[in-house]
Amino acid sequence: MRAVNVVIFFLLGICVFVGYFPYKKENICWTKGREWIRHNSYVVLIICVANIVSISMTFVPAKTEIYVEKGVYGEEEKQIPFVLQKGEESKEVLLTVRARQLTKEELKEKVEKAFLYFEKNLKGENSSLTEIYTNLDYSLDREEYPFDVEFVSADYALVDREGNVKNSREELKLLGYTEKEIEKGITTDIEVTLWYGEESFERVFSVTIFEKEKTVLEEQFQKVTDTLLTMEQEASYEKGFAIPTNIDEIKIKQMGEKVVTSGHVLLAGIILAILLVLREQENKRKQLEDRKTNLIRSYPWFVNEMVLLLGAGMQVRNIIRTIIQECENQMSEKDYRKPLIDELKVTIHAMELGISEEQAYYRLGRRLGIPCYIKIMTLLEQNVKRGGKGLMDMFEQEETVALEERKNLAKRYGEEAGTKLLGPMILLLLVVMLMIMVPALWSFA
Repeated sequence: MRAVNVVIFFLLGICVFVGYFPYKKENICWTKGREWIRHNSYVVLIICVANIVSISMTFVPAKTEIYVEKGVYGEEEKQIPFVLQKGEESKEVLLTVRARQLTKEELKEKVEKAFLYFEKNLKGENSSLTEIYTNLDYSLDREEYPFDVEFVSADYALVDREGNVKNSREELKLLGYTEKEIEKGITTDIEVTLWYGEESFERVFSVTIFEKEKTVLEEQFQKVTDTLLTMEQEASYEKGFAIPTNIDEIKIKQMGEKVVTSGHVLLAGIILAILLVLREQENKRKQLEDRKTNLIRSYPWFVNEMVLLLGAGMQVRNIIRTIIQECENQMSEKDYRKPLIDELKVTIHAMELGISEEQAYYRLGRRLGIPCYIKIMTLLEQNVKRGGKGLMDMFEQEETVALEERKNLAKRYGEEAGTKLLGPMILLLLVVMLMIMVPALWSFA
């Protein structure tokens, strides 16, 4: 490798000479080479630095050993790959590296420190092990103390496997402790076992448990609970007993009992009012849609009547009166022509009150609000202004369009009816399939 480094140094020297030392007889190649070297001098510098570092590394002695660091106790085994090579032959191997083991002296020292740690911290948030009111602390720093820890309580009804202390008055009474024992404190033992591989080390810690301290609110709840228990005991020979809904400003209600309050009634009233408003709006919208639908259905009939009566030589005003009179004798309350007849009545009444015929037709078209009606009412307005010439021809053309629209409307209603029948047809299909499949499944059973 050193020979390669020397050659590179030699080539770099030539580059520096060419770039920075002028020659008397320069040719084109020499000039271009010098310009390139001067413009890219950083390239020469980088190669030079890399070559210096490379040749320096050749003087560092080769590694004669590979250092493998072991993990601490408790960590998983590591698989480290290596390549064994001799000549051109090589082989890959995996070396299993186990965690570091402690010496006997180190182990003894760690065990003592761990037990000292529990003497200080097992009490948790309590002041000492002789005055236990809250839960114990079973935690241990595994990095500092490489042990598996096992806690064995002399009475799991008092202290469970997680260090939770069950020391409320109700729990202690259920365990059979008297008032005097609860006030004096209940002593129990916690055996702590440290495991290191197959070796184990035990130590017993004695703890004295007192009744859990209660907040003011908990004391009030306890007082009410005691009152309820007293009432139940006094009614031992009764069929039942009554419990007040308020004791010492604490409300009492039965779990699962559905009580209707004033708030519920108010909320129900608001919801009902909103639903009624929405229902009213929906009814108005539906009425407008039905009105529009009926007006569209009435249009071909109305145009046809106009053509027939215009052909008979009647005036438009008399035609409208005739249509109203005929429909009043024949029309039922649910007749689709009723919205149109009602509007025609308003128009005739307006004419009788003195409104001009032209203005009456204009207002009728705007009240109906459908393009086809607006169109024919515009024709009637023009007829009043200019005379009746050509009115019959225009209405005949409009009749042709109206009849075509009537056909399309009939097709659309037919399609809608078919769509509405699709749901019941599917239900009938499901019923038929069930009638076929259920007996077949019963026969297999």
